[in-house]
Amino acid sequence: MARDQTFVLDRLRDGIDSIKDEFDVILMDPPPALGMLSLSVLRAANVIVIPAPPNNIDFGSTAHFLKIMGATLNELARAGGARDYAFIKILATAMNDSKSAHQAIKRMMDAVFPLDMLNPVLKDSAEIDNAAANLATVYELTGAGTRTDTHRRCRAYLNAVNGEIELLIRKTWPGHHKSLRKEGLL
Repeated sequence: MARDQTFVLDRLRDGIDSIKDEFDVILMDPPPALGMLSLSVLRAANVIVIPAPPNNIDFGSTAHFLKIMGATLNELARAGGARDYAFIKILATAMNDSKSAHQAIKRMMDAVFPLDMLNPVLKDSAEIDNAAANLATVYELTGAGTRTDTHRRCRAYLNAVNGEIELLIRKTWPGHHKSLRKEGLL
């Protein structure tokens, strides 16, 4: 049965393998659970970025999720479905610097996951909510609202997060190593 489940879970990976030469990056955003869809994404992924807001419930959920994910992936590996990731990182999201609880929990996240945290954080911003309400990203918003300080700050947060993730991905591509060395990034 475990082998049959692994085969089913690998359908997404097989599908992505059939088109991966057409893309530099394929982004998948499954629900934060270990159902069949999320397990299929975990089996297809080369890297994982886990968003985690700095509050007690989400911090506990993230730690619990990582523990269960590790056990589940180990079980799948024993059934012949081992999976390696280039990196697994945790992104502090919805960070509000004016909340002392957020600052304390972010420090705890850094202490518990010192090598796994992304350096930039995604700060809480109404711009993200506004974009989502319009079924768009912050980068796709247009009009007068995009000339505000709020919009510029939000883009700066997103650019910092995306820049670090892009750099981590580029470090996994041997074809980028020469240019990364030249830039002093490798």
